Amino acid sequence: MGIIAKQSLKNIIILFLGIFLGALNIIFLYPIILSEVEFGLTRILVTVSILAANIGAFGTPSILIKFLPFYKNNKATKSKLLIHIFKVSFISMIIVFLILFFSKSVILSFYNENASFFGDKYFLIFPLIFLIIINSLFSSYCKGLYKSVLQNFLNDIAIRLIHTLLLIMLFFKFIDFDLFLYGFIGGYAVVSLFLFFYLISIKELTLSNLNLEKINNSKEMITYGGANFLSGIAGNLTNRIDSLMIAGMVGCALCGENKGLESVAIYSWGLYVASLVEMPARAVTSIALPYISQFWKDGNLNKIAELYKSSAMSQLIVGVLLFLGIWLNLDVLFLIKPEFQEAKWVIFFIGLGKLTHISAGLNGSIILTSKYYYFSTIFVIFLAIITFFTNLVLIPEYGIVGASLATAISIVAYNIISFLFLKIKFNLQPFTKGTLIVILIAIISYSAAQHIHFTDYLIADLLIKSFVLVLIF
Repeated sequence: MGIIAKQSLKNIIILFLGIFLGALNIIFLYPIILSEVEFGLTRILVTVSILAANIGAFGTPSILIKFLPFYKNNKATKSKLLIHIFKVSFISMIIVFLILFFSKSVILSFYNENASFFGDKYFLIFPLIFLIIINSLFSSYCKGLYKSVLQNFLNDIAIRLIHTLLLIMLFFKFIDFDLFLYGFIGGYAVVSLFLFFYLISIKELTLSNLNLEKINNSKEMITYGGANFLSGIAGNLTNRIDSLMIAGMVGCALCGENKGLESVAIYSWGLYVASLVEMPARAVTSIALPYISQFWKDGNLNKIAELYKSSAMSQLIVGVLLFLGIWLNLDVLFLIKPEFQEAKWVIFFIGLGKLTHISAGLNGSIILTSKYYYFSTIFVIFLAIITFFTNLVLIPEYGIVGASLATAISIVAYNIISFLFLKIKFNLQPFTKGTLIVILIAIISYSAAQHIHFTDYLIADLLIKSFVLVLIF
């Protein structure tokens, strides 16, 4: 736990810097510098690429984290494992590329009415998919070696800093939007190359003497990777299908409106604000995952139970304060882009869903690394189906608010199922009396802050309210 705490502290610092840069980009710079269509295009390109990359990777990042503990004592064997994983993902990626290439017209037909600009930039997803896969493999390799701090820095800060610089250059017209998109994608190449040379420099990656080494459990890896491949697709669909469906379904072709990408921009803006609630929890998850894998290998259920409860409590404390702080200060955020006020209830529903998720601790990670990992696949596929149909029903009726409600329903359902599974199978559960105490304090803190009114100046009044909220909490 000492190493987890130490690295988590570093990762929390990195994540908060990343949150600052992400907030600067998504909440401020993107809406101000880009048009709503351009902003929406960047979001849909990333969404489609991440989904396709998840398919192309074929569960290989999770294989690295799961099986690297069995190869840690030999540098050459670890390196051969990574290269073996690269081969599997490369074959899968080529298949994905062929599907995307030959089904282009079918895919774009869904977006012709409400997001036609996406079709003009369709082929940009190919280099982005490749770079996301490469980056995820190097990042997972670093995590499996308990060296997650640098990869978190590169993924949470370096890429966002590159995007910040590109946005500033675009604002001052040093580059046009097309060059911005190329640089946007190139940021992932910079990070991947840096990780590659870093692993070589610390002697954790070698390309020599690999023919002498053997990978003994390839079949088990493929089975595990296949299960995670399915759960990964379903999980990403659950998290991202809302944006894909909004782009194609929000608009009015008969009255000449082409509002798909604009709606994606507003929704993505609200989604990012709400996602701030769970960002600190990612530091714990990033560090804890390889340790949970090790605890399962050692049969140390007590350590898993300890980590399960402590993660749930710490994540709830930080997450609920962030959620209340965001909700209290929404009026200030809308000063940036008054047109984005439609995102208010997007922030509420998704923020509440994210808060539910982090307050349940590391349930998904525990199931995923256990011998019952295939249940994780079943749960997530089931939830992806729920997410699709709830979006299908709610988006036409309520637009982006319906999409956020569908996402929240899926998140809550997933955590209820995961909680029940771990309780029944291993008698593990994350909640204590402290959970209720934190919730009670949160209600008291928000109620007190909300009813305070010292001045008619909005920003000054919200600063005072925020101070009272934090002080009482």
